[in-house]
Amino acid sequence: MRKSCFEEKRSFERASKQGVVDVSHLTYPLVECRRVRVELMDIGGGGLCVRMPQAVEVGTLLSLAVTLKGFSSHRRPSSRYEDSLREIPFAAIVEVVRCKKVEDGGAWELGMRFVDIQEEDHQALLRYLLAGRERLRKAKQERREMLRFEI
Repeated sequence: MRKSCFEEKRSFERASKQGVVDVSHLTYPLVECRRVRVELMDIGGGGLCVRMPQAVEVGTLLSLAVTLKGFSSHRRPSSRYEDSLREIPFAAIVEVVRCKKVEDGGAWELGMRFVDIQEEDHQALLRYLLAGRERLRKAKQERREMLRFEI
């Protein structure tokens, strides 16, 4: 796992994952806001880190739609006809807790914590992250065993 974009002050471990994050500002009264697609850096049970083209003030609330490859298979099907192969994003409200300019470009890395996420989606995210960590552990173990036999 890569060192996250900020010092480790989290309750949940984060993992580098490929995915799509659509971000919009949370406004009141609720109005249709333009969504911006940003680069996901890492995600964990408590929040995520994204890279985006502009800075966002710490404390700002944002609305996210997060699509992760393979995530849907960790959701509990709501019906037996649900298509688990289709990647359906989960929604979350996050608070920006860190905003740091990236040294090698004009982008900004934002650390965000989940403020509101459906419990079912949060549990699916935890299962998704655990499954990924288990796959990584098995792959490392297999590599060690292969190296041991090559010597």
